[in-house]
Amino acid sequence: MNRIEYILVEKSFIVRKGIKALLEDFGSFRQVADLPTAQNLSRLVNEHNPSLVFINTLELPVNFFNEFIHSIPAAKRPVLIAINNADTLDETASFAKFQVNLAAEQEETEAVFKQIAELFQDTTDDDKTELTTREQDILRTVALGLTNKEIAEKLFISQHTVITHRKNITRKLGIKSVSGLTVYAILNNLLSADEVE
Repeated sequence: MNRIEYILVEKSFIVRKGIKALLEDFGSFRQVADLPTAQNLSRLVNEHNPSLVFINTLELPVNFFNEFIHSIPAAKRPVLIAINNADTLDETASFAKFQVNLAAEQEETEAVFKQIAELFQDTTDDDKTELTTREQDILRTVALGLTNKEIAEKLFISQHTVITHRKNITRKLGIKSVSGLTVYAILNNLLSADEVE
């Protein structure tokens, strides 16, 4: 399955790493570059041709997006995702298709990521049965008999995220029972029969 490639522009190192970790956990995205400022953004977009640019709009000049858009050929223009901590898009962020609110709770943030992923689903979902690394982790723990709560604690994610991954696994594999998922995991070398016993 092809991942949706993106560039992340955010001044804070911690916020950059946090957003990257969340997107990796979501399973549909792949970072090609991260930047503390937008200074080299046009060059990197032309070089990497990402589908998305996540950018903190709070410290950008008002005319930034006009200049940025004119510096990128139409065929290469990425979808812009505004990062800020405001409840509404500011004037600079009006060019963005989506907003990631830094003050939002996990479920709201994941809902935005899901909307973004669905925007590219038809072009990236070439192999609907291929599990992401995180989905394989979830599948292994399900096959070992762990509950959603135990899986969440083991993998340091929320129970809501566990449930979302389990739904995706069932949709991709067409297998609903735990015993069926266990057999699949063994046959695909995700765990051994000895581990299950």
